[in-house]
Amino acid sequence: MSKHKKSVPPKNAISKSSSQMQMYFLFVSAIMLIASLGVALMSEGHSFSLGLYGTGFYSDQFMDFMNSVRDSVQPNLYNSRYSLYPPLAILFFRFIASLLSENVINTPFNSRMFLLKDQRSVLIYIIYILICFIAIDRMINSKIKNDRLPIESRLISVMLIFSFPMLYCLDRGNIVLLCVVTTMFFVFFRNSESKVIREIAYISLAVSAGLKFYPAIFGLLLIRDKKIKDALRLMLYGVLFIAVPFLIVHHMDTMTISNMSSDELATAQAAATDTFSAAAATQTQSLAFTLEGIIRNLKNFFIKKTGGLDFSNMGIQNVFYLPFVRKALGETTVEKLATSAFYTTEILALLAFIISKKEWQRVFCLTYFMLNIPAASSMYALSFMIIPFTLFLADNGQRDKYEWVQLFLFTPLLSNIPVFYYKKLQNVLDYLSSKGINNELHPNKLSGFAFFQLLFFAVVIPIFAKFILSIFSKIRLKKAVQP
Repeated sequence: MSKHKKSVPPKNAISKSSSQMQMYFLFVSAIMLIASLGVALMSEGHSFSLGLYGTGFYSDQFMDFMNSVRDSVQPNLYNSRYSLYPPLAILFFRFIASLLSENVINTPFNSRMFLLKDQRSVLIYIIYILICFIAIDRMINSKIKNDRLPIESRLISVMLIFSFPMLYCLDRGNIVLLCVVTTMFFVFFRNSESKVIREIAYISLAVSAGLKFYPAIFGLLLIRDKKIKDALRLMLYGVLFIAVPFLIVHHMDTMTISNMSSDELATAQAAATDTFSAAAATQTQSLAFTLEGIIRNLKNFFIKKTGGLDFSNMGIQNVFYLPFVRKALGETTVEKLATSAFYTTEILALLAFIISKKEWQRVFCLTYFMLNIPAASSMYALSFMIIPFTLFLADNGQRDKYEWVQLFLFTPLLSNIPVFYYKKLQNVLDYLSSKGINNELHPNKLSGFAFFQLLFFAVVIPIFAKFILSIFSKIRLKKAVQP
């Protein structure tokens, strides 16, 4: 009588439903990417640049990075250049600037595109992008690991790296890409068995908050994990990575201005954009005045981004600023509804975060809370959605049918929708212009905020429904056991 050994599933095997979801995303995103490349070939590249620059004929690539490198070396840049970046980001860009020649970083404001012609500047940017992409690839693979089909996790990682939000982030050169890396490390490894890795994860989030402020919201995960002491330590790291760089930047600026020659002062004034900034670039300032500048710049930026239709932003307010909605409801009503909708969805996101049972749902709710804020909801910031989506695909628990609906909404949000109407470019431009919409022609931009908001409701409605049903179930059970 022969004995048959029971087959042992691979260590990192995933459930059938999770595998099907991964294959669906791979198939659809790959088809969209191939179609986008095909259309780009037929349009001589115009359809590709269209997705990045709006009209398809305007080149401003990498300039969030290059402008920041140039601006970072300006003294008192919170008042001379009205910078929005936290001090840690300023130190990062000053480090990059220290690798470049002085004639490059001291380029006049109106000639700043010269940085794109400098080979060293472009090479450093390429190295920065490669480091970020490799780090994201490794972390995604560490989560979506399938020993039965190892190529699957690798391909998913490639598709996510070449998703539209990531390519748009690459094109802009925004430091949000580095924030995605550090935030992803925190989310994925904050519960590591290694104490060293856990501590590095906490420091990573503090760095992320020091670079962009708003990723600090992910610190709530530690409170949700009931790790209050760790959360307090994370807060301490956060304060250190904001306060210490602030003091360093202020000291550097004071020393720079104090040691300026008359020619250097004249150059700094010439590089300024107005009288106020010219004075700020050539006079030492107090810590309080510098801090006031940061707060003022952030406040002005928030006001600027609040109100009005912007297809590059993902916020709920976009829904109410659509031309036909504004026409039907009137300006005053629209503004009130947009504000009410914003606060309502933010509260719903926090409540769903508190009562949700799955890790990916909690991370998604915090990501939505962050990206729904107008000042933080740019299309390239949608790269943060890769974090909850990776957890969604890696979830090996019981899958509900409504999760397929969520997958259907995740996929176009993190894929490249082909610009199939490139031949009608001028007609489309004229039509959108007549509707008050300018230079927002890519399908991902036109549909992004709609998919993003629909996905939010597709996630939170089942969370609240399950929570309410569980309460009624407990009440019935309590009544049943009573004598």
